[in-house]
Amino acid sequence: MEDFSDDRSELSGSLISMEFGQSGRISQLWAADPVLPEEGEEFQFILPPIPFGEETSEDLLPGTILLGVRTGPEDHWVFSRNSASNTSLPSDDEDTFSAIPLTFEYDFPLISDIQVTGKFYEQSGPIPQVVWEIEVRNRGKISVEIGELGFPLALNNFYDGFGWNDEQLKKLWNSRLYVHKYIGGAASYVYAQRMTSEPPGLLVCPGDDRGWEFCSSIPSSLTTPHQWEGIPVVYAYSRATVEREGWPRWWNDHTSLILEPGDRRTFKVLFVPTERDREDGVNLAMTALGRPAIRVLPSAVAPADVGIAVEVQGAVPKRWFVSRDAEIQTDEDEEGGFCFVKPKEPGRARVTFEDSFGRHSHVHLMFTEPIDKLIKRRADYIVQNQVCRDGSSPLNHAIVQIQTNSGEAYTNFDEYSKGTSAIECSVSDALFLAAKNSLYPSSEEIKILDAYVDEFLLKVVQNPGDMSVGSVLAENGKLASYFGRPMTYPPVFALHHTLYQIAKASGDTKHRPEKYLIRAAETALAMFQFGWRNYIHSVGILGYPRVYRILEDLTEEGMDNLFLKLEQHVTQKASEMVKLQYPYAGESVLDTSGFEAVYTAGLVLDDDEHMERTLRCSFAARSLAPSWWWYGSDKRSWDGTDITWKNALIDRGETCLGHTNIPNALSFFHGLDRDYLALPDVYMRIAFGGMLGPWALVRGDGAASMCYCPDPSSKHFGYNPYTGTSGIGYYHYIQEVGAYVLPAGKEGVFTFGCHFQSDENSYKVQPWDGVGRRVVLRQIGAEFEASFGKILELELDIQKSWFKLTIENPADKSIAIQLTVRGLWGSTLDWGGNSVQAKEGEYKLSAVLPPSSVQTFVGGSI
Repeated sequence: MEDFSDDRSELSGSLISMEFGQSGRISQLWAADPVLPEEGEEFQFILPPIPFGEETSEDLLPGTILLGVRTGPEDHWVFSRNSASNTSLPSDDEDTFSAIPLTFEYDFPLISDIQVTGKFYEQSGPIPQVVWEIEVRNRGKISVEIGELGFPLALNNFYDGFGWNDEQLKKLWNSRLYVHKYIGGAASYVYAQRMTSEPPGLLVCPGDDRGWEFCSSIPSSLTTPHQWEGIPVVYAYSRATVEREGWPRWWNDHTSLILEPGDRRTFKVLFVPTERDREDGVNLAMTALGRPAIRVLPSAVAPADVGIAVEVQGAVPKRWFVSRDAEIQTDEDEEGGFCFVKPKEPGRARVTFEDSFGRHSHVHLMFTEPIDKLIKRRADYIVQNQVCRDGSSPLNHAIVQIQTNSGEAYTNFDEYSKGTSAIECSVSDALFLAAKNSLYPSSEEIKILDAYVDEFLLKVVQNPGDMSVGSVLAENGKLASYFGRPMTYPPVFALHHTLYQIAKASGDTKHRPEKYLIRAAETALAMFQFGWRNYIHSVGILGYPRVYRILEDLTEEGMDNLFLKLEQHVTQKASEMVKLQYPYAGESVLDTSGFEAVYTAGLVLDDDEHMERTLRCSFAARSLAPSWWWYGSDKRSWDGTDITWKNALIDRGETCLGHTNIPNALSFFHGLDRDYLALPDVYMRIAFGGMLGPWALVRGDGAASMCYCPDPSSKHFGYNPYTGTSGIGYYHYIQEVGAYVLPAGKEGVFTFGCHFQSDENSYKVQPWDGVGRRVVLRQIGAEFEASFGKILELELDIQKSWFKLTIENPADKSIAIQLTVRGLWGSTLDWGGNSVQAKEGEYKLSAVLPPSSVQTFVGGSI
């Protein structure tokens, strides 16, 4: 840490004010709302002084430059950072932002032949911005190779020091940031997003033609006891960085710059205030700055046979390059262009374009197998590799955690007695397997599920007397204990409820449907009796909203007593969740896992303020960076709680596409169910990306990773080799996904989960969501839902007077199904020669699917 000095310089711009400390580093940065600069409050973005290891955040504030050079290809790299500077200030009678900028002459110990100068000045335009212009000059007599040029950005993403009460949580959510990154050449940016999604936000992006090629974190900032993601560094050149650290190649190339004697090169970093809420202020700002602004549809992850569209604004793409064999379609106009990519095979792809200024930008996409195949392969992998078949073990019939690289299954009960993770992981994979069998029933897999519940869950984990659920095994490994953890209950009651759904549809289960439904309801009741006994009542927990499905089915089955008992608790819980303004804490004060539960409470209670605030906070935690690991992903990192298996999560490196991703995307996804003239484009994209992104973590053989860490500085960089609780996320996808056709104003329609065609006579929808249970044509207000079976195609008359529905029965027995149809024109329908009356605009239609068959049904208004 450098000596403190009172000699500090300042810049006061139109929307951004900066105060500089030692070595030209920005010690304070205040920004105002660019839309209402006089009305909104300013916000301070810079990280306060925090020591970690042998370093301190003050040495890594914006304005820091990491430099690595060598004078020959066989020489060692020499690394340094600016440790002192000479400052050139405007005179007293000159405006700070006059023709004379605030200039710093940086000093780099050990590097004498490179002269580096930094200038800060305001540049006017559609959005006033502060420019940091860095000139690097070789003032020596021999060539110099610059292999590292990095810019640390210590922004205020530090979440320690807050309590669980409303005052403390409000302070946390209103004073801290999420830092979203996108590293794609000229289109790169870092966006500091307030956790409430309130303006202003701070966009930091390159202002030169090169852009950024790489990012990582300061390694020592990831190994502290603090709850944060550490300090990110963006790099214009990174060859020396990865060679020094021994890291594998990242998603972009790692390059260096040769400066001959007397050569100089200029780099620019822009600081821009913006907002990012119902409109994507990042893309709007990038476009206004003349930088490439990129959007993708339906997501940065999609099945290979579906393809992905890459849209560019703010620049005109002239040439496109795709890193794998693919069909591409391109177009351009004076404002931008697009490229539709459909590869020959699944896998990762980097899409690069060169714009009219010669700048290169990169988009990172992931193409998967069809989702129905991934669902089936994941189930098969669980059955083949994760079921304990050891009659002498208390884990007999359990589904256990596995290290997917080595194939090591964790069947030692010690792993289940030292932390809460192992049991939750087991239930999560069982829950996914049950969800799969509600779609594609297999009698053998259903037997495994029944044995899991009867021989493991109800003998070891869940007390069948009071239905309380343990979180860890006792030291003798015979029975579970610690029943007061509410997070363990929702996946268990969801498992019982999904077995009820299987029993209702295929009937291959050991017990009658009613027994599973009673177990589900009693588990939910036990959660209120035991799980919240000594836990904060006012926060949301992951998976809890599925309790409303149990209430619906209790009504359907006429179980009024159970319904009334459970409804009372559920209503009270909803009221408790909206008592706090920010009830998003969990076992740590920063926990995004309860967003959907809080949003649903607001929805049930018609609390618009709470729904709006929860959507804003949930949106702030998600990225729209067009890289498959970031797009639509929840912002999460390890909170320091124990992980029982070795080396799963061992530092603060960010964990993308984890188990909360799909559940928390549902708040946005369910927003697509209402009629509207205009849906916020970014909410739709967050919904699409959040639902599809985690499928990038299911391997071709069905193994699944619990998350992906894109930070090479982290010890768990890359695909996490453990399944973790990922099954919770995929369960939510299967239960809630649908095929959507949405109005898009002048752009026509947006689609998710389906192929869509229309002509002067009819609409045609072919779902590819892997589930095929629901089709929503929101632009014309029509919906079709099947209780079982897979909808292969829907054809609907342009006047909504008749429809043709083709459904596959994946089961090897006849299944009676119910079709729910909404939005047809008229009140009476001809269905198989019978007249059916609509009730409140909804038709309930019965049909039978023969075993392993494809059937087409036709209905028409009378």
